[in-house]
This record gives sequence, C-alpha cells and structure tokens, in this order.
Amino acid sequence: MKTTNEIPVEPVIVPENGGTVLNTFGDRLTVKLGAHQTQGALSIIVDTIPPGGGPPLHSHDNEDEFFIVREGRINYFMDNHWTELGPGGVVFAPRGRRHAFRNTGTAPASHYVLTTPGGFERFFAATAAEFAKPGGPNMERVLETSSAHGVHITGEPPQPPAHWTPPLTQTGGKDEQAIRQVIAQLERAWNAGDSAGFAAPFAEDADFVDVLGRYHRGRAAIEAGHRHIFDTIYRGSRNRYTIEATRFVGPDVALVFVHATLLSHLGQDVDDPGRDRRPRSNMSEGQARPTFILGRKQGEWQIVAFQNTKVAGGPPVGEPLVGKTPPVSRLTRSSAGGARPEPTTY
Repeated sequence: MKTTNEIPVEPVIVPENGGTVLNTFGDRLTVKLGAHQTQGALSIIVDTIPPGGGPPLHSHDNEDEFFIVREGRINYFMDNHWTELGPGGVVFAPRGRRHAFRNTGTAPASHYVLTTPGGFERFFAATAAEFAKPGGPNMERVLETSSAHGVHITGEPPQPPAHWTPPLTQTGGKDEQAIRQVIAQLERAWNAGDSAGFAAPFAEDADFVDVLGRYHRGRAAIEAGHRHIFDTIYRGSRNRYTIEATRFVGPDVALVFVHATLLSHLGQDVDDPGRDRRPRSNMSEGQARPTFILGRKQGEWQIVAFQNTKVAGGPPVGEPLVGKTPPVSRLTRSSAGGARPEPTTY
C-alpha cells in the first residue's frame, strides 16, 4: 500500500496485550496504533473508564473522532442530549462538535477511540505527563496543553440520566465464564430463531415470567412459546444480551442481571412475504432488563428462574394481546389442527 505521495506504508500487527499505556484525565488509555505507524492516517486507542469517569465537554479542531463500545455501557453527550450505548454501539463526533462521555455504571467500561487523521495520542501523552506529577496536575497547564493541540474544553456537560447497576460480586473466573456462555447461547439461539437451542439452558422445571408479567413453567413451555414467536411476531428479529452484573449468593447459585436490546419487525404484517427482506433500519427497537437465577447441578449451570422487565419509557418490546390470557401459558389449537401457544412476548 502507498499513500498519495508514494511513501510506502508497512503492515502493522499489534498483539492483544500490546500498545503504549497512558494514564490521563482519570482514564487508562492504551495506544494500539499511532500516527507514526499509519503514516498519519489514523490512531486507534483503547480507553478504559472507571465508574463515574469521562472527560469534560470539549471539541477538536484537527480530528474527527469515532467511539466503539467494547465493554459495559457508556453514556455519550452529543447535540445536547445523552445516549447510552452497550458493546458494539458506535458514535461519530465530527471535528468542531462538542461532546463528552460518562461511565455511569459501577464497574469499569471501555471503548475504542479512533481519530482521523492520526496523532491524537500526542495530546494524551502530553497531558499524561502533567497528571503524573506529584501532587496532581496543574489544570491551567492542562488547559494550555489542550489548546495547543486544538482541543477546546468548555466545562462540564449536564448530568447524564441515572443508571442503576446491581452490585457486582467477583468470583473465580471459571464460574463466571461458564455463566457468560449460558447467556451467550441464549443470544445465539434467539438470533438464529432456534427455540430448542434457546430453551436448552433452562432447567426442566424452570420458572419463566415474561415481559408482560405472565408465568410459564418448564422447559417445554418455554420452547413452545419461543417456537411460536420465532415463527411469527419475532421472525427475523435480533436480540443482544449484555451482562451488567453477576452476583453469587452461594457456591451453586448466581443472580445475573442483563440488559437486552431487541430489534424486530414488530407491528408489521407477519404474513407479508417482503417483511424479512426489509433493511434493519426499518426495524423497531425495544429494551428490557431480564434477571436470571442460575443453579449448578452436577457441575453444569442451568437457568432455574427468569424474570423479564421492560425498560420504562422505551419503545414497546411486545404487542398488546387480544382478549384474556391465563396466568400460566397454555396451548391452543391452530386452524391447521396443530398445537400452538397463545401469542406472547418474552
């Protein structure tokens, strides 16, 4: 590859633990690629933000900036309002546009910071030297350094919306990793429309309360209900589960708090043959916070209870039901004579 002035650009590979670490503004930044490695085209930095951390409101003269969330949930302030994003969320902050971000959770969060052109790591290196001084930084000097690098700090943004995350209890990594695999299996199965795969991590006699407060008992009922919605209202939908906290209340019992973001064609005609071919931009988004109780049996973690709760004030995650619905799920007969569960949402 060559740039327009024919200077060769060499490929660069950075290992997962590679990069230059800088500590500034309370964050830990790892420079994965600097301008000297990309002929000035871009810089890539991993920014790890402590709870409550984040920069003041500011703008850039020289760089466009991109953020991609890696871990946790981060609130971004842009165009005078806050937007909370989880892993995979992306923000583009053009040069000259004021912005800020905050980790409003109780555990560290991180995102990739990409700047074009490259070189923004020089600003972080200069301010890191000031923050490393005994007794703390001279903030007048920090402001001077910021201005010299084309960064204009304009004060603090308004407070972001309150974000509640249950207390996180750490354990040995093995159990937590096993539980993460259980939640990841649910996400994969949902996105594949695989009701059997979705029900598999549940205990045979699991208790399940859906987002509308209805109670369902047993793995078979959970599988049948999801088979129906995967074939109808949630056909082609995409669900993303983000674990916000895992709390072990005993050696074989864990509470898992999850944030779910669902993209679906809810409200569109399920019999429309073109529905599933429409772009994702036409899908509606709903958010919920399901809570799981997992128990370990014969060395394997299973979901023994599930309670789903819609995030208040967000878009609907389910359609209104017609007529009365019993408190426990039951099967009804379709016109074709086969058993099917009543329409429901999960």
